[in-house]
Amino acid sequence: MILDSIKNISKYENLNIDLKSIVEFIDRVESENLENGKYELDGDKLFALVQSYETKDSDECRLESHKKYIDIQYVQEGTEVMYWSLVDGLKVTEDLSEVSDVIFYEDDKNSTELVVNEKSFALFFTHDAHKPGVKFNTKSNVRKIVFKILQG
Repeated sequence: MILDSIKNISKYENLNIDLKSIVEFIDRVESENLENGKYELDGDKLFALVQSYETKDSDECRLESHKKYIDIQYVQEGTEVMYWSLVDGLKVTEDLSEVSDVIFYEDDKNSTELVVNEKSFALFFTHDAHKPGVKFNTKSNVRKIVFKILQG
């Protein structure tokens, strides 16, 4: 798991992720004000989900992980809380990994709370469970881009 400002994303070039395409897409979203939806950047190897929503109470969100894709969750506007845990030892409540590459878990009382501010990103590997979309103090509107990166 990585939490950082988008201005530092180039420091992670050794992760073998197409950061150039990610940064170019962020610039495109911001300059063209692209609509919410799915955008293919490199077929199923790299795509982006542009989302706008109101953050929720923690108990309205679910702890999840993915087997095939890592996530870079970039908060373009607003602030939200994301919780993080290692998947080891978590109790699975629903496994949809064969259908939609998501596994849901019971909440982990030992999750780490991450405050993800505007122009920051959280990167979650396949061994990282995460619960995004949680309100920070009060419910607020967030615009976010979730990049899905297929693991070799």
